[in-house]
Amino acid sequence: MIQKWIILSAFVLTGLWGENDTLSITITIDDVPLAVDENSIPTEFKIHPAFPNPFNNKVMLKWDIPNETNLSVSIFDILGREVWSKNWGKIFLGTYVIQWNGKDKLYQDVSGGIYFVQTRMDEKVSQQKILLLK
Repeated sequence: MIQKWIILSAFVLTGLWGENDTLSITITIDDVPLAVDENSIPTEFKIHPAFPNPFNNKVMLKWDIPNETNLSVSIFDILGREVWSKNWGKIFLGTYVIQWNGKDKLYQDVSGGIYFVQTRMDEKVSQQKILLLK
């Protein structure tokens, strides 16, 4: 179903061109049905390769999530210490992208080196390696 919205607004402006000039604005918004590309809906869990990798400022992390789940992401240094984490809680199917800026939980720059991105979806845990160049 296509809907049409019309917004009417009128303002009385005094002292500009005459005593009581009126400015009218009409905005028309047409709702267009959304077409969904069925190929873009994730059907299986997928971790896309971090990009760019190696990186020196920011790295993009991307996941395809095929169903409703709990999602958390942690980044660990080479010694296994957690330097950054984010728990999104319940999320829905779709493709999710975040950008990590090479900062720890206290927003301090981390040193260059190898880091591991750990993704937890309910019981499923997966990892990938990223390299921060300084």
